[in-house]
Amino acid sequence: MRMWPCLVALLGMMFVVGCKPTIDTSSEETFKTSVEKVKNSLDKDTQPKFEAALIVVSMKHAMEGGASADSEKKAKAALNGKTANEIIAEAEKIDPNFKANVDKVEKFGK
Repeated sequence: MRMWPCLVALLGMMFVVGCKPTIDTSSEETFKTSVEKVKNSLDKDTQPKFEAALIVVSMKHAMEGGASADSEKKAKAALNGKTANEIIAEAEKIDPNFKANVDKVEKFGK
């Protein structure tokens, strides 16, 4: 009997976590569509950060081991299945100054 509340809580957590849109790189069309879905799920202040993070993460993975014919595949593989928060967190790991740099760009554009 005590397992029932635990199971309900676990399923509830899975539902909440599963609701966040993720990047799908299975085709060019789904990639573009999923990037837009993820971006549109964010508030207006987070959208520029997400766009910048996409570039940082893509470029880092594309250029690992030097530019090659499969650079685009590497970049897309690094993004596939990730949420906006995961991509932003990875960009912050890649570039410790990421947040400050994005803030500077946003202020410059205003």
